[in-house]
Formats: sequence, C-alpha cells, structure tokens
Amino acid sequence: MNREMKVRSTAANTSRASSSTSSTTHPSDQAKTIVDLLLASGKPKAWAERALAEMAHGIVTCIADSTISVFDAWDELFNIGNYRAIRRRRLSPSLAELFEWGMELSTVARTVPSSLPESLKEMSRLATVVMQSRRRSRAA
Repeated sequence: MNREMKVRSTAANTSRASSSTSSTTHPSDQAKTIVDLLLASGKPKAWAERALAEMAHGIVTCIADSTISVFDAWDELFNIGNYRAIRRRRLSPSLAELFEWGMELSTVARTVPSSLPESLKEMSRLATVVMQSRRRSRAA
C-alpha cells in the first residue's frame, strides 16, 4: 500500500512537471505574442521593431498622463511573453532594453514611485532610438 502511494505520487509529479515544461520546450504550443504576430505579417523586421517602439512610446505617454496604470501596461505590452519573443527573434538590443524597463515599471511604482518619471523618460528615449534607427535603415 505504501509502495502504491509512492507510485501514484511519482506519476502525479511527473505529469505536472511535463505539462509545465511543455510550453517552454515546444514554442508552437505557446500563444502568439504581438511580437510574433507582427513578424508573421510579412513586413520587414525593421517595420515590426518600429511598430513595437511606437506602441511602447504610446503606452509610456499614457502612463505619464495617468490614462493607464503600469499594471495595464504589463497586460498590454510589457510582459514576459513579448520580451521573450523579442529575444528569441533577435530584435534590436535597444528594443529589448526598452521592454526590460517596461517590465520593471510595476516594481518601480510600488517601491520607489518618485523614480517612475525617470523610468518613463528613459523608455521614451529608447523608443525614439528604435524608431529613428528603423527610419534610417529604410532610407538607406
């Protein structure tokens, strides 16, 4: 009886482990992110990077105007799924840094709210860098 319980316990643990890792080992099982959808549009990579930077800049502006919260910003754009897609797809390092700042916004807002304007300013600068670099690459 004790052995039977151990077998059941091991089987339950194994099945939980395999289901929790399946999304990390099989990317096709993951829900598509906005990053994946933009890159699947058939437009150039630079276009997708610029679109993401424009969205990020808009969200930063909305946070600064108190139109949306930093928690809404996480749900809308600055979340781990989008960040991982940016890294996996090897998009602009400035874009990745912008999303790193974005993912930290809720922590900044909770722990050091006086630093939030500085974070938003840096994010706006990074978004501008991405938008300008994408414009130059199209003109070349």
